[in-house]
Amino acid sequence: MNSSNDHRALRVFLADDAVLVRRRLTALLGALDGVEIAGEAEEPAAAFAGIDTGMADLVVTELHLSGGTGMELLGLLAQRMPHVIVMVLTNHSGAWFRRACLKGGAHYFFDKTGEFDLALSTIQRIAGEHRAHALFQLEHTMSDVAASAAIAPALARPQGSPLPGQVSANASASRKGAPRCTACSMRSICMPHGLTAEELQRIESLICPSRTIKQGETIYRANDSFQSIYAVRAGSFKTVVMHRDGREQVTGFHLAGDSLGLDGVCSGYHSCDAVALEDSKVCIIPFHLLEAMCREVKAVQQHVHRMMGGEIVRESSQMMLLGTMSAEQRVATFLLNLSDRLRMRGYSPAEFHLRMTREEIGSYLGIKLETVSRMLSKFQRDGLLDTHGKDIRILDHEGLVRV
Repeated sequence: MNSSNDHRALRVFLADDAVLVRRRLTALLGALDGVEIAGEAEEPAAAFAGIDTGMADLVVTELHLSGGTGMELLGLLAQRMPHVIVMVLTNHSGAWFRRACLKGGAHYFFDKTGEFDLALSTIQRIAGEHRAHALFQLEHTMSDVAASAAIAPALARPQGSPLPGQVSANASASRKGAPRCTACSMRSICMPHGLTAEELQRIESLICPSRTIKQGETIYRANDSFQSIYAVRAGSFKTVVMHRDGREQVTGFHLAGDSLGLDGVCSGYHSCDAVALEDSKVCIIPFHLLEAMCREVKAVQQHVHRMMGGEIVRESSQMMLLGTMSAEQRVATFLLNLSDRLRMRGYSPAEFHLRMTREEIGSYLGIKLETVSRMLSKFQRDGLLDTHGKDIRILDHEGLVRV
């Protein structure tokens, strides 16, 4: 349990009419890393007041409260404190209650009997995301203070006088000048359309700074706890799963503008490894903050739905590719798909460099490395493309389509 002065701890408020349940939750949640109990209450009005004065980040509430219901508390929070995350943990777990709570403002809904452990793991995940975001905000604040301290003396110095700490000031200026969403070349692909300037600024405020991933390094591994999704700012990645015999199965290739990590939304854990094919950069988006924003900004909610829908379409296309196409058709489809994705990003659709190996392409397409090489050689003989190692030049796009 973190001390009460740790601003990075997730402050949790408990609302339940049973004092024994509140004591048990206090003990269990207080033992979680990065979690702090902000208060507790058994009535809706007292809970709302305590959430406000205790500056709670997350509320765990039962539906049955003394002198009222959890639905009343949900309504008050949705109207007056929409930034607070609300989790319903209740014995009233029927489908009607679940739908009503989620519609009424709850972010999460768990059955006390069958989903208690899942609720605890979800709170632990939210605490991790909260801590990462708090550290990011603190880093920015300290950077701004350092920059101000370096700039302020210059206002009183004669023109041309050297600045003390010149290197630090320049470094800070460089950091503050780093490209954000407004200046990112991938904005049209990975950001929602139709955002106001204020909404765009709000999205930027919840995105952690871009992180560099060296070639061969992972962002996350299978069975890692799901906390964030990642937008590829530069470079490329592959996602892989491991067979029981140790063989690697490539499940996807992800370019700049693509998102990674949505595989963890369902279970709370990632189902694959995400590995950098080259030195790359990703923007980190804590998922619980994104969820909260989805409730307030419809364009963001629609964009997240499109991202999830895109994952479904991609997996369906992959199943069709593996189930119905010949090896020749698989390689042709792969090249055409990659060409189209590069065109959407403003790159040449006819000439490009493959970041993945032929063995990785074969793993993705369900064929052997030798088959990939044989198909590329055949396409070159047929005048469809020209290959030099990993460099590809498509000569006859329509001919490749006809394959």
